Amino acid sequence: QGYPGKVKLEIQPLDSRIRLGECDVMEAFTAQGSRLWGKTHIGVRCIQSVNKPWTIYVQVDVQVWGEYAVTALPVTQGDFVQAKDVVMQKGDLTKQPNGIVTDISVLEGKQAALNLPLGTVLRPELLKAIPVVLQGQSVKLSSSGQGFVVSADGIAMNTANAGQLVDVKVTNGQIVKGIAQASGIVEVHF
Repeated sequence: QGYPGKVKLEIQPLDSRIRLGECDVMEAFTAQGSRLWGKTHIGVRCIQSVNKPWTIYVQVDVQVWGEYAVTALPVTQGDFVQAKDVVMQKGDLTKQPNGIVTDISVLEGKQAALNLPLGTVLRPELLKAIPVVLQGQSVKLSSSGQGFVVSADGIAMNTANAGQLVDVKVTNGQIVKGIAQASGIVEVHF
């Protein structure tokens, strides 16, 4: 869960020498703290049987096959990472670092936090967002609905990246909350 892609499970067969009693009702479980991806173990226990109840652990390899972003050319620290700088590569996402970029749209407005060589698997910590609204900056507020568009000027009360909440003080002194857009406009939704 949480990974885009197709899940593939490989269950290792039990040793043929293992003998288990018949079981009417079985239950699968995971050990506390175990991961549910990559090579792991799933517990299976007999919870209803005429024989003695039993528990066994089965080795499982959980793979999630999908696409992730990789640099298609070297990117210098401070440069904006653009779609042309990236290729989507297909592979087992569970074998990659946590939090890899699987949606190229998250790169919008991001700069390389350090030099990224060719073939670098992109992760959020390798990228930094550049604020689109700075505290004290004059901004335009915009709100629209079916058949209307309203706009006003104001002063940003905090710094915000694209998609973040920003407080804006309008001419009558009222504080209005809106979402900072890449264009520097603050969208207000009612």
